[in-house]
Amino acid sequence: MTVSTHSGLRVRELANRKEVAEYLGKSVQTLAIWAVKGIGPKYFKVNGTCRYRWSDVDAWIEARETGGGQS
Repeated sequence: MTVSTHSGLRVRELANRKEVAEYLGKSVQTLAIWAVKGIGPKYFKVNGTCRYRWSDVDAWIEARETGGGQS
């Protein structure tokens, strides 16, 4: 399978805002608001479209881990 690249990133590792919103259980509009406020997962634009690396989305989730404490 051929995977096109952009700046060294494999396209299949990228998600659009709708995919990330579904993954997080949020609306696309919420992600857009977070982007403006700088509080959501890191993203970049490819041809005017927001793209997210899945690794950045998961890192963003991990950074918000709370509770549980240590055993």
